Amino acid sequence: MVPVQLMAKVKFGGIATIKLPNKHLAFSSCTNLTIHAVTITAPGNSPNTDGIVMQDCQNVQITGCIIGTGDDCIAILTNTYNVDISRISCGPGHGISIGSLGKDNTVAAVERINIHDSTIYNALTGARIKTWQGGSGYARNITYERISMANVTTPIVIDQTYYTSFEVSTDVAVSDIVFRDIHGTTTEKVAIKLECSAIVPCKELVFDDVTLTRIGDDQTAYATSQNAYGITNGTIIPSIYFN
Repeated sequence: MVPVQLMAKVKFGGIATIKLPNKHLAFSSCTNLTIHAVTITAPGNSPNTDGIVMQDCQNVQITGCIIGTGDDCIAILTNTYNVDISRISCGPGHGISIGSLGKDNTVAAVERINIHDSTIYNALTGARIKTWQGGSGYARNITYERISMANVTTPIVIDQTYYTSFEVSTDVAVSDIVFRDIHGTTTEKVAIKLECSAIVPCKELVFDDVTLTRIGDDQTAYATSQNAYGITNGTIIPSIYFN
């Protein structure tokens, strides 16, 4: 792992990492961070080999990177905002993720994240937001748009029960999330999974022009929704029925 901490106006690019045993690039407490033209390669079955991880970072641009790992291609953790991610080729891996957030009853704060014009393929998940029960805080104002998916197990996931704990009274609030112009294929029946909290439901979700079909003779895919509220615009395949 290559850690970068307590830095301002960081520019990082033009490097390649191969088969590191854990997270490849981890950034903490960075402001005005630019990551460009980084290539990261690890086997798809290698555990915890996240590509780029950031926490406590503000004003971040990640562009033009090729990432294939056994975990998240990019993971955005707490206290991170004003992030623009574009032209990412992600695969294999677990997609481009927000979280996980709220572990050990901690307070999460993630907002103003824009992920766009990228490709995710041969991956377990694509666009994913994941939070622990018992945490608090928020993940909001997040947009995934113009994303191409190919051979992804579950292309779109919001999971507020990432790790289930009984008798909790709080959850990380997930709101103002947009999935726009997302197209591609899934390997399983459920292409969109919205598993939100009964305590703090997902709100202000927007699905705009999303088409995800299943690979194989039966191209029918499904969406599941629990404690999720929002709207749909344009063509939406599979259909989403909010609570």
